[in-house]
Amino acid sequence: MIDTRHLGVTLEVSIALNVAGARLPEAAEKIATFPEVVRCRRLTGDACYLIDAAVTSTEHLKLLIDQLAQLGTTSTSLVISTPVAERLPFGEATRASGAAKSRPRKRSPAATRR
Repeated sequence: MIDTRHLGVTLEVSIALNVAGARLPEAAEKIATFPEVVRCRRLTGDACYLIDAAVTSTEHLKLLIDQLAQLGTTSTSLVISTPVAERLPFGEATRASGAAKSRPRKRSPAATRR
């Protein structure tokens, strides 16, 4: 995991963005141009996009929100902690059950005589 404090980042935020249907492709292209955006996911439900961003100050956050508000309606949440860091889905549970890798099957005595 990258320690963003070394990059001057003091706030991590998640911004839900609701966009009119016809503007979805335009919004995705515009969002991709913002250097603050760490990840953007298309959603079902109330918001069209969930944007994870890293900013250096509340003023920086305000500028980002103002730019995103030109695309649609925003709702911003500050990240105050990360109890579960990003990881591969089913990581440990899959390995524990043996589903992550196939194990070689033991050959029967009849198969080894052939």
